Amino acid sequence: MRVYDSRPFVSCSKNLGTWTCPGNFSDIRGKYNPGWWESNHSQYGLLKHLRINQYGTYMEGECLSDVKISDLPLRNSLITFRIAVLEDAEHVGGATIFGKGFGNHDQDIEFKLYYSDVE
Repeated sequence: MRVYDSRPFVSCSKNLGTWTCPGNFSDIRGKYNPGWWESNHSQYGLLKHLRINQYGTYMEGECLSDVKISDLPLRNSLITFRIAVLEDAEHVGGATIFGKGFGNHDQDIEFKLYYSDVE
């Protein structure tokens, strides 16, 4: 199977880790794609969950990095989350991010933040 690109996740100027997509997913039409979405574009993708806790950063339970929630400046701070394909990535390519009405998962992109200060 061909690997298409590597996508690092960056928040608050910290590199949270890199995930490599296992394919382009254009073999069949996406279940929720509108008619105007061209068939030669990526059609669907994988629904992924990223979790940052007191032990590190994980995707689907697999460790991406040792960046912990305590490493991020969350108190009174704007949180910036970026998905990117860097110029020096092993597999440089585009990134298609699907939301509600596209792909095979009919939901918007969700961001949830749960944390509490422990004194």
